[in-house]
Amino acid sequence: MATYREIKGFTVQSVSADPSLGSGNEGQVWYNFDRGQLKSLVAISGWSGAPAMLFNGSYGQCSSVMTQSAMLSMGRYTPGPTTTFNTVQLYNGSGWSSETGMNSTRYTGQGGGTSTATVIAGGVDATPSPTTLTEEFNGTTWTEVNNIPTVHIYGTSAGTQTAMYAGGGNAGVPVQEYDGTSWTNGGNLNTPRTGQNFGIGTLTAGLTAGGEPYAPKVAEEYDGTSWANGGTASIQHGYAQGAGTQTDGLMIGGHEPSPTRLTAVEAYDGSTWSTAAALATGRSALQGGGSSSAAVVGGGSTPTPTDVTEEYNVSFNVRTAGAWSAITGMNTGRQGFNGMGISTAALVAGGET
Repeated sequence: MATYREIKGFTVQSVSADPSLGSGNEGQVWYNFDRGQLKSLVAISGWSGAPAMLFNGSYGQCSSVMTQSAMLSMGRYTPGPTTTFNTVQLYNGSGWSSETGMNSTRYTGQGGGTSTATVIAGGVDATPSPTTLTEEFNGTTWTEVNNIPTVHIYGTSAGTQTAMYAGGGNAGVPVQEYDGTSWTNGGNLNTPRTGQNFGIGTLTAGLTAGGEPYAPKVAEEYDGTSWANGGTASIQHGYAQGAGTQTDGLMIGGHEPSPTRLTAVEAYDGSTWSTAAALATGRSALQGGGSSSAAVVGGGSTPTPTDVTEEYNVSFNVRTAGAWSAITGMNTGRQGFNGMGISTAALVAGGET
């Protein structure tokens, strides 16, 4: 039988007290010799239902740096005939509220910032037609600022109000960067792709993945200057949502080259993708974000617009390995008896000898 060292490459540490461990130590195993216990750190994760959004809708925009308790969803549209809205909704960790609407209606724009220092650029307006309009939000009012030079419909974006990128989409590989005042050209993506609606991280440590055409399973990582290919996802995610960072992120939902909306979620550690807990409701073009251990998504296409909201949470727990040990036997050997009580105060009666 293989030893733990042969499997993992290192031995189980013997310590006198349990160490202080966090999410980066998941799977860590140690032996507490003071207590005579073998222990490990395990993660328990999953999605749970949360209060519905105020409006059905899809293709809204959220920023990659927003949190589960301060998530701003900007714009949306409903099909047949296409209707575009300027609505803004805020999720505070327990429910959604209506915020001041944008000056212009739009959907599938690119966003950055926090819920009180936000920027949204481009997208599709009420005509509907592409727009380069850019607006900033201070938590109370929206102000028009310098237009983004290139429209990136169904593109990718990440970062803050004063340091973000927006690129890809119908424009192909070009990327623009925003410094809080003006836009400048950034490094081009390696692969042209649209249908992303996915971008996480920051201007100098960004991540994008998925999209259409459905060949690009390969992620791309941005360092503020150029893009490098990263790990390859296990399935194709068009119009997915993201949460987390470049080295600890989630790609949530979307759809493959079929009408089926995905419940699949994949986790990224900076080099490889792995399967994470699945959504309860499969959808694409959803809004959301947060961290890899505390995320929220709302709305999207199922394929009809939905207002369903779900939260993702991860908790880390120390597990103690169980073991059997011999104790004093009964005075009379028997079977089929009745038993009751606890381990230190038990009673048995009847049975067969």
